[in-house]
Amino acid sequence: SDPCRALDLRSRSKRQARLSIDSLRLLGALPASIYVHDLASNKNVYANDEVLKSLGYSTAQIEALGPRLLETIVHPDDLAARLGQFEVLRKSVGDEIHTLVYRARHADGTWRWIRSRERVLERDPDGRPLTFVGVAEDITELKLRKLGLVAEASRLQHETDVLVQNLPMLVFTMSASGEALFFNRGWIDYTGIDLERSLTAGWSDVLHPEDIEHSRAAWEKSLKSGQDYEVEYRLRDRQGEYNWFLVR
Repeated sequence: SDPCRALDLRSRSKRQARLSIDSLRLLGALPASIYVHDLASNKNVYANDEVLKSLGYSTAQIEALGPRLLETIVHPDDLAARLGQFEVLRKSVGDEIHTLVYRARHADGTWRWIRSRERVLERDPDGRPLTFVGVAEDITELKLRKLGLVAEASRLQHETDVLVQNLPMLVFTMSASGEALFFNRGWIDYTGIDLERSLTAGWSDVLHPEDIEHSRAAWEKSLKSGQDYEVEYRLRDRQGEYNWFLVR
């Protein structure tokens, strides 16, 4: 098939004609989805065979959609970003390449993840963009693998959180400055202090007054030396009794 078939020669203006037929045939032979978009008419004036193959549409279907192409095939959640990319290209003053990842509807009804890289192709005498050329890559498999990894990481984090919350010991996290970041359920059950109060310095109320100084000194030594923090001190339980703990 002629790779130039998606170009409507009859509707091209003289400025568009500068994109020669030979150049389009060369683009058509490349193993990548390549297209040229006219910013004034908001229509694709060229798409090589790979564009049609990647999304499963015929030339007639693409041409019939005309200005409605984007709203028809771009996922509703990604449409604003896709249209925004057009505005970025309209205001582009250099040769920079603009990249966007979005979902496009395949002819079979499934959604495909697309990564497009686009730059201005032609400008008018005043330098205003007229057309841009784009290269689109189907990254659906890569995206799904990433989403799968994120889901797996989220599952593992949830399992870890459940494990930490239910450990038969007191677990807490502090920043280098001594700010409380986390307390598990064991801490709350032992001290009787709720999470909100524990996170706002209430945790220090249960530390035995005689142990404050040496626990602080051990903390500062750990920060300076990089060695593990390890200290013994007493913590008051919900009944008001103090018990000794080895803290690491």
